[in-house]
Amino acid sequence: MPQCWLRSQPGGVKMSRFNAPPRDQALGASGLALAWAAINKFFKGGFLNLSPDTVRGQVSKSGTASITTGTTSVTITHGCAFTPTIDQITLTPGNNPTSDPGNIWADTIGATTCNANCANNPGASGLDLGWKVNPL
Repeated sequence: MPQCWLRSQPGGVKMSRFNAPPRDQALGASGLALAWAAINKFFKGGFLNLSPDTVRGQVSKSGTASITTGTTSVTITHGCAFTPTIDQITLTPGNNPTSDPGNIWADTIGATTCNANCANNPGASGLDLGWKVNPL
């Protein structure tokens, strides 16, 4: 019977050992299909959901932030295990502020934070933002 041990290590999961059965004890097509189905379930959402980006610590993060009245920026703590690039950050307005905030953009991107900015003071209501960092 095949034996397979998996262990976690920096950079991912490593298959440590795999013993194939002797020829006279071969699994056959149906047994092999069941074995692959079990491995597939293990790695694709059944027990572990590991994509190459997850293994590298590059998972999507999201949240909300508010640019308050009288200001034009807010610092977002993204919590990613990597420093995102500008094309990996999405900002979405969540309300219709009292005053037109103008353009909205992200800058000052670092290992733990980035800034969300608007061109104009959003007024008394402030500007609510949804943000997402997507490494893909």
